[in-house]
Amino acid sequence: MNKKIYSEKFLIFGIVNLLCGFYFFAPTLFTQKKSLTVESGQVENIEIFYRRVSSRGAKSTKSELFIKVKNDSRNYYLMENISQKRRNETFEIIKKKLTISGGVKIWIKKTDINEYEPTIFQISDNKGNILFNVNQAKSHSKTGFIITFLAGIFGVGVFVYQKKKNGHNLS
Repeated sequence: MNKKIYSEKFLIFGIVNLLCGFYFFAPTLFTQKKSLTVESGQVENIEIFYRRVSSRGAKSTKSELFIKVKNDSRNYYLMENISQKRRNETFEIIKKKLTISGGVKIWIKKTDINEYEPTIFQISDNKGNILFNVNQAKSHSKTGFIITFLAGIFGVGVFVYQKKKNGHNLS
């Protein structure tokens, strides 16, 4: 393959990864606590579902936590891949404590207030005991952002390296 085509494909790869990282992961990762609003109410329903999923021959379990609040049309949803475990202890604890307390406080972005399934940043019971915190919400985005950002820098870097190596101006 021609080195020019090779480096241009890496440039496209890099740009796509950078765009994906900033579009999908950065909004959650860089959300500040002051841009969140608290939605509270009585728990109408709380369910945990487990599903076996497979990707390229590797099997794992996906756990999903659904919270429905009385007089609220939104669905609050968390998902986590729990690998080969049978139960998600974090979700089980959240369900147990919210069932006992009956009330819930959920932190979402102010801009997501009209979304049907807003991104959850924090969950606490009606007594203020935090059951799921902002750092847990951001941890998934952190990994995805780092991977896509590094892949993007690598792709753009290969393009720049090839241009400099061949003595071309980047402009």
